Amino acid sequence: MSHPDDFLPFLTNESGDMMTEDELQKYCDTMEKTAAWGGQHEIRALSSYLELPINVFLANSAPLRTGEEFAQNGAPLVLSYHLHLYALGAHYNSLRPASSFVDDGESDEDGDAKAGESVDAQERAAVALDNAEAV
Repeated sequence: MSHPDDFLPFLTNESGDMMTEDELQKYCDTMEKTAAWGGQHEIRALSSYLELPINVFLANSAPLRTGEEFAQNGAPLVLSYHLHLYALGAHYNSLRPASSFVDDGESDEDGDAKAGESVDAQERAAVALDNAEAV
């Protein structure tokens, strides 16, 4: 595991104490090998691994920007965070700019919107967050 000191101060064990390196390794193994959902720690680790910034859009809040030190490496990955969108609890969605879609004139298997009908990523995030707030 690389850079455990970057994450240990922010992770606690069940007793509320800072995780040991062994506990952190077990946590990482759980994240890697199970269906456990990630959160902000995993977003930070992904940003560091990819050396790209990641922006998370949240309802009623300014975007959370992670990995700004990698801004010169390319456009940020963009996520939206939904606290109550699905019955499973908090959820992240990946967003892409409309220019990344190719309009092939086809709808998907469910007959949903055509690929070229996407809107700007920030507008999509705003619409998704508005919908999440209505739940």
